[in-house]
Amino acid sequence: MQLRVKELEGSGQKPVQVSESHLYYGFKPQPDVIYRDDYREAKKGECAATVAAVMAEGKNVGSTLHVCTDKQCKVHHPRVTISPEEREQRRKQAEAVRVQLEYRKRLLSEIYKRVPAELTRHEVDFVALRYFEQLGHDSQHRIFKFFEWEETKPKANGGCVDYPKLASGKLEKMTTAEIGKFLIVCALASDLYCPTYVGGGMHTRDSNLAREAAHYKVNAERILHELKEKPASKTGKNSLTSAKAKPGTKKK
Repeated sequence: MQLRVKELEGSGQKPVQVSESHLYYGFKPQPDVIYRDDYREAKKGECAATVAAVMAEGKNVGSTLHVCTDKQCKVHHPRVTISPEEREQRRKQAEAVRVQLEYRKRLLSEIYKRVPAELTRHEVDFVALRYFEQLGHDSQHRIFKFFEWEETKPKANGGCVDYPKLASGKLEKMTTAEIGKFLIVCALASDLYCPTYVGGGMHTRDSNLAREAAHYKVNAERILHELKEKPASKTGKNSLTSAKAKPGTKKK
């Protein structure tokens, strides 16, 4: 690097030392070295501020180049100028966005005023489907598994299951009370996920699933004990199917 500096000085130039590195918090810069944020690579004579430079740090240490260190340079730090036409177009776009935002807020405000004190079937269906749509794909899949609903994979669209579309048909057949229970399942669906590293441990007591089980006085300890003692079922039926069995009947 020192040889390169002497060579350039011998030819009448005043080279600067530059680095490939960017300055970051805690970094101790070398004196008289210009860092990456304070120069732009340039061609000789490209602007009045272009000078010869020698790389003082990095994998290319000792190499020579030309740089511009003037942050006001119109060639290497050009300022974006906006034409009057573009400025007017942006103003109109901003105004259109402002109107739309206010329009949507006003619509929601008017809807809010008209929602009845006692929700009708329309509000219940709307909230249930919108809530289900906003759940992640994995949670939607778990809900279908929980209710043992058939998942129809279309041939088009990559074979992805359209859970909201399928759920819409299911909700139409539910009573209002059943939709209420459906919403509870949606709210707890994420807790059905169990990471593989749990290793059979008990579900965390801080989860929403555990707290709701306690609220409804579910004996979680007894259920866990029964599952540990009972061998895995070959039928694949879940607890929801079992709960549909008539009291006093024995399952084969």
